Amino acid sequence: MSIIASADSSFRSFRSATASVVATLLLLWVSASVACGTQPKAHTDLLLSFQGSVAGAKYIPGPGEHGAGALSVTGAQLEVPGQLTVGGPSSGLAWPVTNLGSAGIGQRMLAEIVVSPGILEQGGTLIDVAGAVRLDVVDAGRVRVVAGTTSREFALPGRTGPERRPVHLGLVTQLDDSGYGVVTVLSEAGRIGEPMDVTGATESQSAISFARGATGSVYGAAVTTGGGGQRFVLGQLPCAPMTTSVVYRVSVTPGECEASILAKASALRPSPQQSRWQERELTAFIHFGVNTYTGLEWGTGDEDPAIFQPTGLDTDQWARVLRDSGFRTAILTVKHHDGFVLYPSRYTTHGVQSSSWAGGGGDVLRSFVDSARRYGLRVGVYLSPADENQFLVGDYANGSVASQRTIPTLTGDDDRDPRGTPTYTLAATDYGTYFLDQLYEVLTEYGPIDEVWLDGAQGRIPADSIENYDYASYFALIRALAPQAAIAISGPDVRWVGNESGVARLDEWSPLAVKYVGPDVPEPQPSLQAASLGSDDDLVRAVEAGASHLVWLPAETDVSLRPGWFWHDEEAAKSVSDLLKIYYESVGRNSTLLLNIPPNPEGRFADADVARLQEWRAALRQDMPADLAVGASAVVAGKPAPEAVDGDLRSAVAVEGDGSGSIEVDLGEPAQVDRVSLSEATAAGGQQVGSFAVDVWSDGGWRQIGSGGTIGHKRIIAMDEPVRASRYRVRITAARAEVSFAGVSLYGHSAESVPAQTDYYVDCSAQTPGTGTMTSPMRSIEALRSVDLPVGATVHVRSGTRCSGSLELWGYGTQDRPARLVAWGDGPEPVLVGAGNTAALRALDYQGWIVEGVSVVDGAGSAPR
Repeated sequence: MSIIASADSSFRSFRSATASVVATLLLLWVSASVACGTQPKAHTDLLLSFQGSVAGAKYIPGPGEHGAGALSVTGAQLEVPGQLTVGGPSSGLAWPVTNLGSAGIGQRMLAEIVVSPGILEQGGTLIDVAGAVRLDVVDAGRVRVVAGTTSREFALPGRTGPERRPVHLGLVTQLDDSGYGVVTVLSEAGRIGEPMDVTGATESQSAISFARGATGSVYGAAVTTGGGGQRFVLGQLPCAPMTTSVVYRVSVTPGECEASILAKASALRPSPQQSRWQERELTAFIHFGVNTYTGLEWGTGDEDPAIFQPTGLDTDQWARVLRDSGFRTAILTVKHHDGFVLYPSRYTTHGVQSSSWAGGGGDVLRSFVDSARRYGLRVGVYLSPADENQFLVGDYANGSVASQRTIPTLTGDDDRDPRGTPTYTLAATDYGTYFLDQLYEVLTEYGPIDEVWLDGAQGRIPADSIENYDYASYFALIRALAPQAAIAISGPDVRWVGNESGVARLDEWSPLAVKYVGPDVPEPQPSLQAASLGSDDDLVRAVEAGASHLVWLPAETDVSLRPGWFWHDEEAAKSVSDLLKIYYESVGRNSTLLLNIPPNPEGRFADADVARLQEWRAALRQDMPADLAVGASAVVAGKPAPEAVDGDLRSAVAVEGDGSGSIEVDLGEPAQVDRVSLSEATAAGGQQVGSFAVDVWSDGGWRQIGSGGTIGHKRIIAMDEPVRASRYRVRITAARAEVSFAGVSLYGHSAESVPAQTDYYVDCSAQTPGTGTMTSPMRSIEALRSVDLPVGATVHVRSGTRCSGSLELWGYGTQDRPARLVAWGDGPEPVLVGAGNTAALRALDYQGWIVEGVSVVDGAGSAPR
């Protein structure tokens, strides 16, 4: 682009002419000089791309940089090569005018700067030419030139929307000794507006300054003198991505370039707690307490415990119905906002021990955990931090200051041996101590807990009162006593999806940008309920707006089977079609589903609710019967990829993430498909896919039949209409990095009911993965993790084989219909070896399994999960 500023002393006699005449003559002079070959040669006096270092108040130049030796910096840090972070009113860079030679600023000169878009939102001076001409930020879309007695605003092209690219601007000046001349503003797109005539632009300082008073990142700065056909010398500065180790959480800096942000997001992985949590997919919520008897959703805290009378309490029914419906975890409301607790706590009388039910000796939590483990459910507990009863007692929101407390607080008649009770010193308020004492009881006296669910509700207290929850201490105690547990919703492991309608975002990302509102309490940016979270643009905008970290934070989608969370006689369960929609819009969108089923006052799930759950499960089996892709021919980059079709979501194949990667599946013969399920192996490879397409081979070519955005743990898409073909292809059209692709599943709706498969065969020496029949056995014991086994199922393991992998079978047996793990065929006893298998075998025994002719041992065959 031409630099349209040139002047000569011969033109000074025209100062009295109008500004338009001056501008016209300057343009003519530039043209004439170029035509005659007399144009002076341009010279780059200053060139910075920040590849050097900062030492005190000086910038030390790096390779390829010019004129940087005398550059001083204030309020600036160089944390990332190529990115100088500035912040604060006194921040900025200053370069002496003397480096320009004897002509100083009275010569044709281009000063340019490349900054993060966040600087435009924060304000400051981008370029200051010795106090004679300034380029100031007005707002995200406008800048202002101030020169002597003249100023003008310029609208930046392409900056009216959520534009997040670096901003590249230049200021072209030609001033004479009296401060007359022409100033032009440039961007990458060319000249911005018309040249600006100036008067009285006199030098008032001895330096050219950049990014003064700005907050954000500066990627480059340069000064070029001479020449009438100058161009930007910085060009589009590269954004060097950070080399980041695989992590759960990583810090970010406002103004950090996009490539660096996305490289960090790509490196994020779930913690072991998060991986186990997401693999379970379906979690039941059980809201049960005094509200069941008062008809309230939020209790008052002064209820008479005598109203709690679950005379027909049947937690075995709860667990049996949930397992038969495909749930793998159940969470009980041990304490809701009213403060009534479902176990006999040492620290309150507002609980089951004060009811005449069971003679004052009832313990719903004990019954619940015993039943859950008997039927193979993981156990979760919900303890509300809000507590109306403790507000009435005087502990909740009483203004006490957190201080060091010893947990547990032993009571006068405490039945625990002080010498054998481990203690923890934690910071807590009066109420925080009470809450920690109850957490201690639950986590030490009821066996392993797999999920602790905390929300952030405040009690209904006066406006001038507040209880600052001691989350850091809560989390520390949970990690110490239940290290395997996932901490949801106000916690570091799991976030609320943002609504209670059972609908996840169409593209639900787990790597998110967050601010920390308390120790280990991440708050997604821009908000928990934002319409979009975690996309490339979302992350860059959030970092620019001040997000401090990127973290792996998967979504839990909660909804109740009935309109209310607690039991209400007049309410009815959602329809099967509603529940199917909820499943596909939660589990099918990289989320887990937390479905609440409220027991009735007798302490049972209502018959109508049980029937609805059974109908829903049957409808899911019809929608997604046997996976047609298991054992099919799969190819990635011309090579066999059985890992993509083996039914095991922990095995994976690498797929290119540059938009060229694809997985081709050949079923061998045409089959009808109307749903496709895709999975990334997030524990190994993170969440990388930004978009994908599904194709079918038809009439001699590929035809697209579906598409979607991100994948994550699981993405289920429905075809607009059923397709019948033998060859299918999944194309990864956009990704942050190479994709660790765990599986593609193809399903065709069945018009008839589909009975649950009762016998599964495993042959770990098989060459081809199968569906689990005798003629098509599974080739991995871990493939059974994705199978919900019906009551009394039998798993047959090929004799003479050795299977590596953790033993996790989702099924149970009864006295009349025991479940069985047995050997199959002739030969030596098969061996199942994996970390934690001995403990898993004990759990199976409790769940009604009989193991015959199979050796189950601990070993290094599988990484601990």
